[in-house]
Amino acid sequence: PDIRALAALSLAEALAFTSTGESSRLDALALARIAASAKAEFSVGQESVSKLGRELVDRLRVSMPGCAAPPLSGVDQDGKKVCLTNELGRHVVIAFWNERIDFFKHLQDSFAELANQYIGAPISFISIRIKGADEAFFSTSFNEAPTYTLITEDKNGPNANAWHVKLSPTIFIIDPKGVISHRITAKPNPASVIANSTFLGFGSHSDLEWNERLTQALETIPSLTEAKRTLTSF
Repeated sequence: PDIRALAALSLAEALAFTSTGESSRLDALALARIAASAKAEFSVGQESVSKLGRELVDRLRVSMPGCAAPPLSGVDQDGKKVCLTNELGRHVVIAFWNERIDFFKHLQDSFAELANQYIGAPISFISIRIKGADEAFFSTSFNEAPTYTLITEDKNGPNANAWHVKLSPTIFIIDPKGVISHRITAKPNPASVIANSTFLGFGSHSDLEWNERLTQALETIPSLTEAKRTLTSF
């Protein structure tokens, strides 16, 4: 039973990573429910397989492509209130990240550079920086007018919980109707399960890889591709 539950959980995570439609999401959900119903309390790191399975079920039901975007709100770098519902009618990129690992320190500049390419297009960029329990909030300075919105919260903040984010960075693209069209996260790494990874089955992105995947995803959206072409044609 332990092996079956762990195998179901690992495969569900892999399917969730590669999910591009409703069929693969439902396959992952079925496997996650097998792990969630495990009676044995076999653990990975500090968590039982059944608990990790329940968390994956919640994520697959709430914050995967095809799901309605969960609520998102906060206060930006200028002290202004931010609410996702105010962005309906536009595409929205939401990036959850932290600064614990060195390359995340460069994410802010990379995110700004990408957002710069779409100034004037029907898209908004929201960066949610998550601090650990033992960290102070980081100060942020912009050398010029910011091209994206920055919200800072702790790892148990309302947005990370609502979106079921446990891994950094995790990036979402929301369509104009408020539906998640893309979820971009780190690659599955089943070997790390054996090594008691702090986050089941996942390794980290390089700073260029997440940027490339986000850029590729944006370039598949016709309305944004056309807008970007018009903006750069002057």
